[in-house]
Amino acid sequence: MRAFVAIDLPPSIQSDLAALQQRLATVLAGAQPGRSVRWIPAANLHLTLRFLGETTPAQHAAVAARLRTLAKSSGAFEITVSGLGCFPNDHRPTVLWLGVARGEERLAALQRGVEQIAMDAGFVAEGRAWQPHLTLARIARGAAAGAPARIGEEFLRASQSASLRAWSRKVAVDHIAFMQSDLRPQGAVYTALDRFALAPA
Repeated sequence: MRAFVAIDLPPSIQSDLAALQQRLATVLAGAQPGRSVRWIPAANLHLTLRFLGETTPAQHAAVAARLRTLAKSSGAFEITVSGLGCFPNDHRPTVLWLGVARGEERLAALQRGVEQIAMDAGFVAEGRAWQPHLTLARIARGAAAGAPARIGEEFLRASQSASLRAWSRKVAVDHIAFMQSDLRPQGAVYTALDRFALAPA
């Protein structure tokens, strides 16, 4: 079973993000020949705390038990999602994302707890620093030559516009979700295996 730990989003925020994606798709339409940009379905949008990958039943049980304990000792809080960016950079992007503008410290502390749980369950430590973000889109592997650079240029230009720099939404972080990821021909399907409520703020 492929699994990950995340903050999943309420339908109202997913709807707002879908509208943002549509706005960005319109901006990028002239820069992406064919289907160079794959927008993530709104129902799949989430903030990953730790991708686990293939998970054994024993690891599943161990992680779930520790997540429950972590949630009880962690108070609920609020973050603000805002600010657009690209991984690895805007010259040759592979991922288009929305960042976190407020609440990063509380979120990072929660993520460190989840990372320790993952390592205690036998998962290899992450090799790179964690950067909180929501993946809005991925650049298709078969994108036409030069398309990623044009997409990155247009995306950067759009992200610096006054209206998109001002775009933000508040998100209540009141639970941790233990998610299953099933890879299917039409795309990944995510299912919440457990949700662990954080202590009231």
